[in-house]
Amino acid sequence: MSKYKLIIASLFCSLFLLSQNDRTKDSLLTLIDQCKVDTQKVYLYSELVGYLQSAHPNDVEEYGKKNLELARKIGFKHGEALALCDLGEYHNAKGTYGFALESFIPALKIYEILKDTKKSSTTANSIGNTYLGLNNYEKALEFYKLSYKWGEVANSKLAKATSAVGIANIYMEQAKYQEAVDELMYSKQIFENANKDNYSAFVYATLGEAYNNIGEFDSATYYARLALPLMEKYNIRYGQALTYLTLGNIDFSKNKLNSALNYYFKTLQISEEDKAIDNQKDVCLQIFKLFEKKGNAEQALAYFKKYNMLKDSIYNGESRNKLFELQTKYDSDAQAKENKLLQQDKMIAKKSLQNSRILSYFIAGILILVAVFTYVSFKNLKKQKLMNVVLQQQKELVEQSRKEILDSIMYAKRIQTTILAHRDFINDHLSNNFVYFKPKDIVSGDFYWAYKKNNLFYLAVCDSTGHGVPGAFMSLLSISFLNEAIGEKNILKPNEVFNYVRQKLIDAISKEGQKDGFDGVLLCVNKDTKEITYSAANNRPVVVTDNVLKELESDRMPVGYGEKKEEFKLHSIKLEKNDTLYLFTDGYADQFGGPKGKKLMYKKLHEFLVNISSQSFENQTESLGTNFESWKGNLEQVDDVCVIGLRVA
Repeated sequence: MSKYKLIIASLFCSLFLLSQNDRTKDSLLTLIDQCKVDTQKVYLYSELVGYLQSAHPNDVEEYGKKNLELARKIGFKHGEALALCDLGEYHNAKGTYGFALESFIPALKIYEILKDTKKSSTTANSIGNTYLGLNNYEKALEFYKLSYKWGEVANSKLAKATSAVGIANIYMEQAKYQEAVDELMYSKQIFENANKDNYSAFVYATLGEAYNNIGEFDSATYYARLALPLMEKYNIRYGQALTYLTLGNIDFSKNKLNSALNYYFKTLQISEEDKAIDNQKDVCLQIFKLFEKKGNAEQALAYFKKYNMLKDSIYNGESRNKLFELQTKYDSDAQAKENKLLQQDKMIAKKSLQNSRILSYFIAGILILVAVFTYVSFKNLKKQKLMNVVLQQQKELVEQSRKEILDSIMYAKRIQTTILAHRDFINDHLSNNFVYFKPKDIVSGDFYWAYKKNNLFYLAVCDSTGHGVPGAFMSLLSISFLNEAIGEKNILKPNEVFNYVRQKLIDAISKEGQKDGFDGVLLCVNKDTKEITYSAANNRPVVVTDNVLKELESDRMPVGYGEKKEEFKLHSIKLEKNDTLYLFTDGYADQFGGPKGKKLMYKKLHEFLVNISSQSFENQTESLGTNFESWKGNLEQVDDVCVIGLRVA
């Protein structure tokens, strides 16, 4: 029977990196080499491992162990647990469950000590997955329930829904298929409401298996086929293999043996490539049954032998002893921790009683032997020292909180940097261009984005509502909708892309009238005909021809909720040789500075662009930066800045 273990650890990285190109691994390794903060290196390594789990699973162990070694070297306990979980998920997917438990159990201990309730929930769920793979349903259920309990403590619906998928798997193994469906429908509703398509994929696939066992083949096929494109979209190879297995089981139940065999071989191919022993075992058993039903004794025997060999590699005596030792150690440690806490409580109570008596005698002696003035002075001095200690502790807490917040924002910057259009990608499609990008804070609300669709190349320069962390969140959301419009919905005209993204933003965040969104320009270059079309929202691009600047047309409304709700217009541009097209946000023109501390304004920016338009793009970038810093002087930068120049002819 297929076991759809909802593996959480690598799903976010797989989703986040889905849109990246084949250089993602190299890009992440470059970021790791350049990173100066060891704790951030740990997170970057984990991100790399998540990507490799989907793209290059055979490389996971190497970088997972490097990350674990680094986290232990710097004494970063949270990072150590993260690296252990990454390795555990890798071994769970392979079916090497002894190694999985060696990683998960110490990770769970760390998270429990750190009181990280969400991570405790997901790690306990992963241990449940391990025992599910070992067919130890009693232990699996124990840890799924522990996961659900931690999810309740964390007040996390997603954590509880994930645990419910594991409990549904137990019901499946116990042939309680309707109970399994009930648990899965609970999880399905939560994941769909949270737009967690990658989690929903596992629920759909498990529903397919459950309905197949009930004999409701139409429902089984519906949910399995709902799961497969999501598994493929997020490149969840483990899930793809098991969904093919489920589709094969459905066809087997309907006596469509050739179709079932085709699905089984797809499962086997992925599982062998990823060295996923447990999946290979399950599909070999099904292939054996199929050949037996067809009367092909030779082939049936071959796959039965292969099934037994794989089964023995997972369930041999040595492995069972190892797993028993690991679990016994975990149970013993848990009991020892509980006993230690009990003893500590008793000692504290005893010392508290002793201290109370001593303090009473001491105070009585002081009242008799010392004058009132001396006594008051002593108390004041003691109080001052205590206040100094408290102040120092508070200062350390503030500094620690500040460091953690700064570390988180720096990590967010690296994530945002990887999402912004890569300069090499722009250069590959527009050889004559420059980008001057200067965020106000560590992360930015301004963003530039590029996308290639067949012979069309898109370039956007946009200014999201706000700047800093809120602006960065808006930019990530807007980029995801731009990707969705062109990549998934196949919307090709820039004005129709803006119409689509505007509606998505209104549906997502502006239902109560919040005016969140972005201003910007979306450019489309037909690489075959050199035709340029664009749509502009509250932003006017300019063209410089022979030292004459011309402002292009724009719609006076944002991409988001606004006063006007008209359709965006589609415009076209014809650039002659040496014409320069400039796209920019309002940050440069709105900067305060100069001798009177006033705004630069668009007029001065336009004059400056005309003056530098004949220079090389490298010199233009440098001139823009020098002019901006000179104008700003000692004043604070007021907004994010982005200027892009390009020539097409």
